[in-house]
Amino acid sequence: MPPRRYPDTGVFYRALDREFPMIVRGEGCWLIDDTGKRYLDACGGAYVANLGHGVSEVADAVASQIRKVAYVNGTAFTNEPAELLAAELRTLSPKGLDFAYFLS
Repeated sequence: MPPRRYPDTGVFYRALDREFPMIVRGEGCWLIDDTGKRYLDACGGAYVANLGHGVSEVADAVASQIRKVAYVNGTAFTNEPAELLAAELRTLSPKGLDFAYFLS
């Protein structure tokens, strides 16, 4: 495989002056590259920052939901998971923060 850097692959990387490690899996807060090197994912996205990588319960729940419906546009529809989550957030939020606005 060619070096993983611009312009050697079809990816337009966020930094154009370095090679990127190839991450092949995640375990909790760790990312593992194709050489076995481990990296602490201290800058994970919103999802993994709280849950970690490779959490089978989360993957199973996501797969179950995607089998029902993967996405609905919030400007035209609602769905049961969104309504249930909004209701739960309402019980956990300070008074006055009564509504949830879900994105992507």
